[in-house]
Amino acid sequence: MNEIEKMHENTGIRICKRKQGFTLKDCTDRECKECGYYEMPPFTTEKQIELIKWIANRKGYSDYEYFGNLFDDYVQFREFDEALARLVNDIWQDLTDQEKEKIKKILNV
Repeated sequence: MNEIEKMHENTGIRICKRKQGFTLKDCTDRECKECGYYEMPPFTTEKQIELIKWIANRKGYSDYEYFGNLFDDYVQFREFDEALARLVNDIWQDLTDQEKEKIKKILNV
């Protein structure tokens, strides 16, 4: 499982393949839930930018230098999107429920 898949697993965001546009949570088709007929939504550039802004603003002020220093270690040996997902995965357990909901909202757009 790559970091992007792991990030989507952490957030519980999946899209039902049978009913495009529905998340698995919203899908009422029991068959979809039981057979696992779903896919991960695309990790678009727009979502990546929103995550970067959220992480940089997490302490209550915009600090892109903080994000840059934090992200530096992640991006050295990975593709950018994988590195960003790895960062989110690493901080996931330390987030509040409200912060987790914000990430879910970003990824579920």
